[in-house]
Amino acid sequence: HCSHFIAEKCAFPKTLLEVLVDVSAVDLHVAFCLLRMCGGFCKLVHLARTAPPSHCADSLKFFDEEVRLCFTSCMGVDVPELNWKQAQLSPSFGGLGLRSLALHSCAAFIASMALSGQCSPDDRHLMQAV
Repeated sequence: HCSHFIAEKCAFPKTLLEVLVDVSAVDLHVAFCLLRMCGGFCKLVHLARTAPPSHCADSLKFFDEEVRLCFTSCMGVDVPELNWKQAQLSPSFGGLGLRSLALHSCAAFIASMALSGQCSPDDRHLMQAV
């Protein structure tokens, strides 16, 4: 049940990503800013913080691939893997800020569990699955 719910949430923003490709034909900078600030990592970060990574890894990878496809479609160029890794870095580290949900989901989940103070002995199996 959880995996199905997460897959639906990761598929929902696809419409937004398709619209951004249309926006890029008018104003590339606006499309990129909307992708970075509204259509990427921030769209599903709550899910990454609250769902165990074992339940959402495939869906988050799919979403990351959709963001990459949107970016490459907007820019009109194919981005090699090494360059995509750099694009996923923070702008302060020379990247474009297109952070990966799949890459950050384990750390986000662990931090959320640790900061909640609600971690019971029954929840320890969730931490081990990470």
